[in-house]
Amino acid sequence: MAMPGTTWTSVSSGCVVEGEAATCEKSAVAGTVRLFNNTPPVLCTASVTTDCVTLPAAFTEVPELSERAIDNIYAVHYGDTAESGKGTWLSSTTPSALQKAYLLGLEDSQPFVLNDDGYYEKTYLATDNDSWIGSSSQDSGGGLTEYATLVIGTDGQVITMFPK
Repeated sequence: MAMPGTTWTSVSSGCVVEGEAATCEKSAVAGTVRLFNNTPPVLCTASVTTDCVTLPAAFTEVPELSERAIDNIYAVHYGDTAESGKGTWLSSTTPSALQKAYLLGLEDSQPFVLNDDGYYEKTYLATDNDSWIGSSSQDSGGGLTEYATLVIGTDGQVITMFPK
């Protein structure tokens, strides 16, 4: 970022200067770039015990909610496309809202447990303002809920996240 009053004398390939602003495009492999402008949570260790998240020992780093994970969540747990056995997010659930629910899951003090499919999961309060986030599955009654389940693979990839 340039200081105010800076004059752009040259720009790199992929950048365009308009007045005082330089706009640049970058490319990356889909799903590998941080989607949100925030600091990722820090993994708790023997030397880091506060402001951190506790994850199963199989995790070597804190997983991130990738573009691919969000696409999968929307495809399976959103709107009219959801099967009767699936919880669904409210129609107002944006990717940023999913990110907030995801971070609340990581920061929740309940431990992740290994499920029958070999993934780690936990169910937790997915809102910090007493608001509904979605509906439980029709098979479970379909009522509005504030809870979500986060499912993460042993490789640290977010498999899915859904209202419970």
